[in-house]
Amino acid sequence: MNAITVEIPSAPNSEARGKPWVLELAAINVFSGINGAGVTQAAWSARERCDAQGLPAVLLHYPEAGLHGSVVAARMRFLCENIGHPTIIVTHSEHVLNAVRLAIKRGVLTRHDAAFYHFEGEGGETRQVIRIYADGSGNLDSWPDGFFDQLDRDLGALLA
Repeated sequence: MNAITVEIPSAPNSEARGKPWVLELAAINVFSGINGAGVTQAAWSARERCDAQGLPAVLLHYPEAGLHGSVVAARMRFLCENIGHPTIIVTHSEHVLNAVRLAIKRGVLTRHDAAFYHFEGEGGETRQVIRIYADGSGNLDSWPDGFFDQLDRDLGALLA
């Protein structure tokens, strides 16, 4: 699938007033953000923009809710192997993130099939959207503060 470009309006009181966020959506798009960054609103807006451009998109909102990590990983494996429409996933789950990264490493997806977005902000207001790129092995080119880092923080405290 070729990438589709969508514009998401910025919050009227944000630092980027009036300037839309431009996202290049791939087959699978993982949206994550610090609590209150407006990720859910951005995901719905991106899905609506896809529909308006004649490319129906699937939105999965916290697909990990209430599920054991192994079930989340298995469902994400299935999704990656059977992707049919652009899929936008809003998540705080490392299991979702790592399942997509593993699909890239195993050759189920190419690095161009997945896009990772981290939304920074507070109070429902997105201040910055960071696009994170994967290489062919599923390694990510950056790891912003607050991007799936709680496990590392907890383990650091336990091992200190």
